[in-house]
Amino acid sequence: MKEFDKKKIEEIKERTRPVDASPLIKAILSGDKMSVDERKEFLHVILKGFKRTGELLLDRAFIEGLMTEKEYLELKKKYNLVEEDYAVILQAYFNRKDGLCDDDDGFVVVTTPDSNVFKCRDFIKKRFNVDVKSPKECIELIKEERKRELKNVKTN
Repeated sequence: MKEFDKKKIEEIKERTRPVDASPLIKAILSGDKMSVDERKEFLHVILKGFKRTGELLLDRAFIEGLMTEKEYLELKKKYNLVEEDYAVILQAYFNRKDGLCDDDDGFVVVTTPDSNVFKCRDFIKKRFNVDVKSPKECIELIKEERKRELKNVKTN
């Protein structure tokens, strides 16, 4: 890999490193305290950030050979995946690759069943080893995990 590409990847890693989303989630959940214009602006900023992150992570995927620009265009045509979709898919993929999260934590993208990401989730799992689940499926997984934890506590 060329020195320029190595530097670019390091820059992308720095700009896309995981951050604590708790404040963002709290702001979204308290959206009723915002005016309509404030909510629109807030959503615009979030979507702009997702788009830029997707662009950066796609650049990294091209440089590292994870996918080619031709493959990207074919997938865009076939599944209608856009940069914002790749932001979440590739973030999960690269977090695992870079060792930023334990594999035990799992890598799940949660989205609605009508989204393009959900519609091609089998492809995403096969290609990037990232699970895509609906909120309902995630709730069920959490319930199952809690049951296992309780069972382990009772047997110990």
